[in-house]
Amino acid sequence: MSLRKALGTTVRWLTCPLGGAIRLIAVWTLGLSSEVEDCPLKDALQAVLGISVVLLGLAVALSGQAHAIDLARVLNSPKPCFKQIYSAQHLNKHPRQMVAAIGLESKQNVTRSGQFRLVLSVKRRGDGARFSSAMFCRFQNAQLVVCGVEGDGGTFTVSIGEFNGRKRLKVQTSEINLAGKKGLFGFGANTDDNIFYLGSYRIHHCPV
Repeated sequence: MSLRKALGTTVRWLTCPLGGAIRLIAVWTLGLSSEVEDCPLKDALQAVLGISVVLLGLAVALSGQAHAIDLARVLNSPKPCFKQIYSAQHLNKHPRQMVAAIGLESKQNVTRSGQFRLVLSVKRRGDGARFSSAMFCRFQNAQLVVCGVEGDGGTFTVSIGEFNGRKRLKVQTSEINLAGKKGLFGFGANTDDNIFYLGSYRIHHCPV
């Protein structure tokens, strides 16, 4: 066996447990082969690596669950009111947005099993007309609530979202219709009113 071949075999044995980075250094500096088929630890290392990846994924998943916000507890907070009032500057930047303010409040105890009610209210851009409706809601999973407006008025979901680095209540809809003194107000389908991030306020009434 030539000195070059022996040296190449030694480097492969030494660098196999340490990963590809060291093997590449050996290739670049000594001009040696980067083959590792004859590495006796190859199968064992691949098995250990596979187990490590699985354990890491499980740890990340468990960590996410541990830090997940309890949505039912949020909705059951004392005098729960969640709302967002949009400034004139914001509305000027979003000419297709028709909702000038939105509020969501709980009228009864929220449970993960069974049905409960939430009240959604909005103020229309322009004339300031107000519309609201009680929704029948249910948890689809631990972090998502699905609500429906009576009379086939549409649906929306409630979850915890992040906006500008802060956790907020996220209300999302594709189309919804609410009743008010000025008739029905529909938004979401042909307007820029699909996702809202609401802050929490502990007050007796949740006006918008």
